[in-house]
Amino acid sequence: KEQNEKLKVTQQEASRLLELAERSRGALLSILEDEQQTSKALARSNRALKMLSSCNEALIWATDEPALLKQICQIAVELGGHKMAWVGYAQDDARRTIVPMGQWGDDLGYLAQVDFTWDPGVPMGQGPAGRCIREGEAMVCGDITDPMWHFQSGEAALLRGYRSVVSLPLRDKNRTFGLICLYSTEVDVIGEAEVRLLQELADDLAFGIGAIRARVVKERFEAELVASLGEKEALLKEVHHRVKNNLQVIASLLRLEGRRIDHPITQSVLREMQGRIQSMALLHETLYRSGNFATVDLAAYLTQLAQQLFRSLTSPAAGVRLVLDLEPARLEIEQAIPCGLIANELASNSLKHGFPDGKTGEVRIQLRAEDEGRQLRLTVSDTGIGLPPNFDPGHKRSLGLQLVSDLARQLQGEFHIGPGPGAVFEVNFLKSRPRTGEINYATLVAKKATEAE
Repeated sequence: KEQNEKLKVTQQEASRLLELAERSRGALLSILEDEQQTSKALARSNRALKMLSSCNEALIWATDEPALLKQICQIAVELGGHKMAWVGYAQDDARRTIVPMGQWGDDLGYLAQVDFTWDPGVPMGQGPAGRCIREGEAMVCGDITDPMWHFQSGEAALLRGYRSVVSLPLRDKNRTFGLICLYSTEVDVIGEAEVRLLQELADDLAFGIGAIRARVVKERFEAELVASLGEKEALLKEVHHRVKNNLQVIASLLRLEGRRIDHPITQSVLREMQGRIQSMALLHETLYRSGNFATVDLAAYLTQLAQQLFRSLTSPAAGVRLVLDLEPARLEIEQAIPCGLIANELASNSLKHGFPDGKTGEVRIQLRAEDEGRQLRLTVSDTGIGLPPNFDPGHKRSLGLQLVSDLARQLQGEFHIGPGPGAVFEVNFLKSRPRTGEINYATLVAKKATEAE
């Protein structure tokens, strides 16, 4: 009896030990399984992180949208371990189709066979891709055979070895405009950490697509702007060329009329008019030859103007020399025209009145920048007989000097007559657009004509 009692106790203890061992074995298996799942999830997260890093690097250098989509899909397959990846754009057509735009991996005609849509009214639109577009959220289909996902192309997918798919939305500020789909050969549930990394990849891709499109629009706009500017420059060049030709025609007609008239005063007036017209024609010629229709090099313009004037009013045997002392200065056309007219009037007066009876000397035109280039001083002087005693330009019946004075005021400048022995005329003005509006030579002439009447 005592031995039986001892045997009974021993059997009970053995049973408890076996039960304890079985429990320990179950716990150990559970721990090993958890560790395996954790290790697998960690590996998948690391894989997704590598994908994200490589995709961001691709986005930095991307310049072409189709090439970028293909490269992102290639990264998803080669680094992410997916069997196939594609990017599609949602259309706003009647069928609400999703058009594949880029792909990489074992497609085997799958994308060409399946008609993707995001229309909720048709069976295909109720799958992961359609829901992803409509809801703007990631759709993680761990098993395409699961009825809850309404995976209509399941047979075609299974034939190609696809068992699970992740659809990630491509979003901008206004809507979900597309998606990226990643197909795998395993039936699996992706963890939240991996989904967050994949969605970050999709968001970065959407940003990159927007940046490329903005760059393309900017480049197209710049190209159109350049083309438009080229057309306008060609038009302006043609306009200035025609204006110059028309002014030269007028000057030629005046020259022809002058040859038919014997009256010396009338001939002198016609020559003065020719000089004024030719000075404006020369400015238009300078503009279309330089190609800069906004500003003109005043020094170069005055040089051509003075040389042209001397050729027309003096002979090679005359003892009057032209001296030019001009500093470079660029002016807008609204200021360059009156400057040319002022120089033409003053230099003409010097040549006509400063050297009678074959007297020799020189006419000097000087241009100086003052006040750190903000102000210009134009001086026309000669070494001739000088101005008459008690000369008063306000009472002098000279259209030329009256126009010079009016043009100086329009330039917001000052007109001075300096001391002898020769004649010295000086105009000081600011190197900027006049605040009182554009200088209108025609208005000045019309005003003088009205006063004369």
